[in-house]
Amino acid sequence: MSALRGHAQVRLMLGLISVIAIGAAGAQGPEPRADLPPIPNFPMGALEPAVRQQFQAAVDHVTASPLDAQANGRLGLLFHAYEFYALAEPCYRRAIGVGEKDARWRYYLGLVLLERGEWGLGAGEFSAFLAVVPDDIPALLHRADAYRWANRLDEALDGYRLVISRSTEITQAYCGAGQVLYRLGEFEPAIEYLQTAVRLAPEYGTARYVLGQALRSRERPDEARRELQLAEEYRNQEPPLHDPLARVLDRIRIGAIEALHRGIDLLHAGEVNEAIDLFETAIRSAPDLAEARAQLGAALLQRGDLPAAQRSLERALELEPNYVEAIYHLGLIAHRRQDYAGAIALFQRTVQLRAEHFDAHLGLGTDLPKRGQTTTALEHLRRAMALRPHDPRPYRRLASVLSTLTRYEEAIATLRVGLERLPEEVTIADRLAWVLATCPRDDVRDAAEALKLATEVCRRTNNPAPQALDTRAAALANLGRYDEAVVVAQRARQTALAGNNEQLADQIQRRLELYQTTQPYRQPGGQ
Repeated sequence: MSALRGHAQVRLMLGLISVIAIGAAGAQGPEPRADLPPIPNFPMGALEPAVRQQFQAAVDHVTASPLDAQANGRLGLLFHAYEFYALAEPCYRRAIGVGEKDARWRYYLGLVLLERGEWGLGAGEFSAFLAVVPDDIPALLHRADAYRWANRLDEALDGYRLVISRSTEITQAYCGAGQVLYRLGEFEPAIEYLQTAVRLAPEYGTARYVLGQALRSRERPDEARRELQLAEEYRNQEPPLHDPLARVLDRIRIGAIEALHRGIDLLHAGEVNEAIDLFETAIRSAPDLAEARAQLGAALLQRGDLPAAQRSLERALELEPNYVEAIYHLGLIAHRRQDYAGAIALFQRTVQLRAEHFDAHLGLGTDLPKRGQTTTALEHLRRAMALRPHDPRPYRRLASVLSTLTRYEEAIATLRVGLERLPEEVTIADRLAWVLATCPRDDVRDAAEALKLATEVCRRTNNPAPQALDTRAAALANLGRYDEAVVVAQRARQTALAGNNEQLADQIQRRLELYQTTQPYRQPGGQ
């Protein structure tokens, strides 16, 4: 279901007023037909000017031509896009009732009915739409969801299986089938469907949660615990559904708030330039909207335009002095400029305002050692690890700081915990192999295990990164297999150069020269 986007109080007020006024017919135009719902009467005074103009044009069209199906449907789309579902419904029913053959209005009416909790009626509208467009995947999926919410579980399961038979890549169908089977007490097939869902979409919070519950029901507590932890981490995240009809609703929305939220969606999808355009649109419409300034700064930073990003973030703070994300991103700018003292101060202010800010704790754990504050850095990295136990970065950075302090056993233990929690994370396996291969202490070093780990990392990454090859070469050299180490190190150096990583290539070259003279590489005092 869609989330409310901005102006929530205004929308609630207008929705209540409009529901009360819904029986009033348009003031102009031909005599209304008795078999059609009246045209909704909609007070628009509280809307943004651009949005108000958009509504006024649509209302004027319907008032002038109340039996025009397309005009009624377009007004319904407008109400729908801005989440006035009670007002969208009669418009869609009017479009259908005047004899419109366009099945789209059935689809949109189904979506509105689902938003209003009318599961059975919604399923009926999707069935009517599917009678015309029988293979529409989103409609099949929405109908199956409606059946599940209406507790018509057998019909829901058949619906999800029908979606899967049409396309094996629709993650929501596997999740829905798993939810139904879990409710029916059929835990093993539920687990199979849900495992497929999280394989297709690893950050699908709902699928992780139901999978955890199903595993718990089968007395598999360790697996259940891991899935429930991931469900908490990925709460409210779900995979996108390619739904061209629903995308029409997104394109209808205009105004500062809608531009802001569309920009955020695009930024999360990696469409940085498009997101910047929308943030700038939002600012032109609402210059004092601090969130738009902060999001623009984050996007400009992502594009690498540090001066413009800083200006936008500082303007956001002028408007809202404790805007946490603006403070954090200014810290990132300071970090990139190697102003570590400045970055630390901004990250510290971030965690003072929001104690559970994962990225700020991670930033402090990265930059504090550069100022000699390693003990405090360890505290922040452990906090980051506790906040996101399934993010690999805190394990790697914590192990790096511990190695710098020559606390090798703790570094290794940290990486082993990370690998246990994230068995597929090759970067943790590579770092563990590096410490085991190059530790200067004989009682800690285990080049044989390091070689096993490094070889597996290279095998699993088809085109191994230069770091992985470098680690494997170091393990080989520490086992006395210098000829092999030379060959692997040469490949690592070439790979680094191909990736324009000259600094790493130079480091590998120095290690290669050791192997060529039958000397192993060991960390000098811990790195």
